[in-house]
Amino acid sequence: EVLHSDGINLTCTTRGDGSIRAEGVFRLVTPNGSSMTLNLKRSYTTAGGTERVYLYDWSSWSFPYGNWIELGATPVSLGAWTTAFPVSDPTRFVDFDGSVYVLIVNSGSGGGSLNLDQIQLVDR
Repeated sequence: EVLHSDGINLTCTTRGDGSIRAEGVFRLVTPNGSSMTLNLKRSYTTAGGTERVYLYDWSSWSFPYGNWIELGATPVSLGAWTTAFPVSDPTRFVDFDGSVYVLIVNSGSGGGSLNLDQIQLVDR
């Protein structure tokens, strides 16, 4: 659904605590280079709050006992936008069977929803 930018969105609505949260996993990832890029194209129906994007650090411990590493934080505004988050040392984010876990959290939005049009993990 969200591999290609095609206008077909994955929509996540506000949780009981007022945040918006999207979790996903890439499977069979085999990094060939020394870095990757996480590309996101998304929009929100309500401006406000801060969006934070994380990858799970498999070198810290097995899931869920390890650490999430923040790739970036962005103030949320209306309209669609695309961000490319650089991922250095990608092997630490890939487990033994090629899984990469991603987490997007918007805290402080006060409502609304996230419309995720594209999420890609690109080996560079």
